[in-house]
Amino acid sequence: MGVLGLVAVLSNAGEIVLYDAAITPVSAVVSHSGGKFAVKDGVLEVATKGNTGYPGVLIKGTWDLSACNRIAFELMHRDHKRDLPLTVRLDNPDANSGKSQGVFVDQVKLSGKGLKTCSVALPPALPYGREIRSKLFGMRNGPLMTAGIVADLDASKVVGVAVYMKEPKLDWLWGVKRIVAYTGETAAVPDWMKLPADKFSRLLINTDSSNTRTGRVRCIPMRI
Repeated sequence: MGVLGLVAVLSNAGEIVLYDAAITPVSAVVSHSGGKFAVKDGVLEVATKGNTGYPGVLIKGTWDLSACNRIAFELMHRDHKRDLPLTVRLDNPDANSGKSQGVFVDQVKLSGKGLKTCSVALPPALPYGREIRSKLFGMRNGPLMTAGIVADLDASKVVGVAVYMKEPKLDWLWGVKRIVAYTGETAAVPDWMKLPADKFSRLLINTDSSNTRTGRVRCIPMRI
């Protein structure tokens, strides 16, 4: 089965397997920023070099995660160093991580050597989220942030899951055993987060008039 034909694997009820080192074709995995990998003893073993950007692996497929509320990453700390920090990312077909578009990004940390399971909450769907976020600037975290560190994902159209290190200075050894999404309701959000862009603008204060011509505003949301 080729990468383009790879679809979500349903195992137990309520689970969608995105990756399983024991059964996922090696052809579905590609290097991310120079990460080296090989499957051994049921684990995708990864070796990353320091000062190489964002080294790791990218797993390609086609998954509809719109009914899921979290993803469990079964990861292996194979090194003798301190806690292992990893970044996880889900991609849409139009993903542009540099512009924080079409991606969901979060971070996990593995304490101690061995196999660890890290659970990451998925954000709720916000129908006008991308349109609103495109008009906001000047804030580290926008008012629509509910989970992760970047959340601009259409969960029904996920085509990649990446696990990598963010600008490591040292060489590291780690691995990926399984990645499984679980169905369930996402966290509830207030009604104002679901408003269309024009109605959302009424919640904004401190408008930056110097950007009126571009249609972009510097803003802070008000409680309603």
